[in-house]
Amino acid sequence: MDSAEAHGKVQDWLDRFGAALDAQDTAKLTALFSEDCYWRDLIALTWNIKTMEGREAIGDMATACLSSTHPRNFSIDGDATEADGVIEAWLTFETDAARGIGHV
Repeated sequence: MDSAEAHGKVQDWLDRFGAALDAQDTAKLTALFSEDCYWRDLIALTWNIKTMEGREAIGDMATACLSSTHPRNFSIDGDATEADGVIEAWLTFETDAARGIGHV
C-alpha cells in the first residue's frame, strides 16, 4: 500500500470518528474499534493518564467525557504509513480546553 492509500484510509476513519464524537454516538464510536483495542488518554479528555481497554471501556469514557470536552478538528499530521498490514498516523485535534496530538 502506498502512502496516498494509507492516508485515504486514515482520513476515512477520522471522518467517521469525528462524526461519531460530534454526535456523541458511543455505538458508532465503539464500532470503529476492534474487539481487542485500547485508547490511551494523556489528559486530553479524562484530565488523567488513563488507558481504556476494549470497546465497552472506550464507550464508558466517551459517555463521561464528550459533553464537557467536545473533541474536534481531527487532522492527519504528516504522512500515514503502512507496514505489515498496520496503518499508522499522527494526528492533531482540539478540545474546549486545549489542542492535542494523537496517534492512530
